[in-house]
Amino acid sequence: MTAGRTGLSVQFEEITAMRFKELKVAEELWDFLGNDRVYEELLNCFERAGIELREEIDDYFSKFK
Repeated sequence: MTAGRTGLSVQFEEITAMRFKELKVAEELWDFLGNDRVYEELLNCFERAGIELREEIDDYFSKFK
């Protein structure tokens, strides 16, 4: 660890790096299970569902404000 860096900042950097790897694995995994671009298609499906169900999603999460 370099001088001036706290354990917390090192942990944050490690967690951030782990998340990046997880996202990369997710894309590689879905493309492997299906074919190239399956991950992108899956994200598009979630986006379309989110747009279509926006009002219901907002209503549900308004309970937690």
